[in-house]
Amino acid sequence: PKTVPPDQTMTLDRFQKKGIYDRASRQGSIDQAEREFYALTGTDQPDTSKIQAKVVEIGTLRADQRMTFIRAVGEATNVLTYEQHLALMGAMASSEK
Repeated sequence: PKTVPPDQTMTLDRFQKKGIYDRASRQGSIDQAEREFYALTGTDQPDTSKIQAKVVEIGTLRADQRMTFIRAVGEATNVLTYEQHLALMGAMASSEK
């Protein structure tokens, strides 16, 4: 197998670290919104409009987290050569069997 050039390795490593940081940061926001949601639902007289707004907020945060991941994978894929991309897709396909 061919070795991966050091500059490519550094770029991919940078993408990976940024992705981990972004995911953790966004997960922190989701966790905070979930705590607020549970606080809203635990009151004697829950305000359904506030609860509904919090549900929408949590859904939006989760969707943003997923889209950020998809964009990051796309950016990282752009660093790969055509041959590396094919090899990656082949490896992914064989692992799904």
